[in-house]
Amino acid sequence: MLKATRSEWSSGTPRENAMESGGDMLLDVRQQGSVVIASLVGAVGMTEATLLGRQLDDLLQKPDALVVLDIEHLDFICSSGLGALIQAQAKARPNKGTMRLASPRPMVMRLLETTRLTNLFPVYGSVDEAIEG
Repeated sequence: MLKATRSEWSSGTPRENAMESGGDMLLDVRQQGSVVIASLVGAVGMTEATLLGRQLDDLLQKPDALVVLDIEHLDFICSSGLGALIQAQAKARPNKGTMRLASPRPMVMRLLETTRLTNLFPVYGSVDEAIEG
């Protein structure tokens, strides 16, 4: 189940907050200057992938939108989830929007490299690095 909020984490770590929400995935969205930071926590299966795609489309619809997707606490993402990321990036391009990935775990980074999505998405070691570009 997708839990989307538009505020800072209420307490504890992102992982603790995702588990408190009772869902498999949490997308926490906050604004930092002109950058939108979306923290993705938990697992993205087929059901969550559709909802995630809609959320990312909304975030990337403005001209020149910059979304940093913090995936430090992402445990799993299925092929449909990867497809949602790809589609969101493709829909953002005509408006000169972009999505940058930040803080992937080694397992997720291997998946991005194996699927060659590192050629599509800029990947950074931290949210701050992704913001700076």
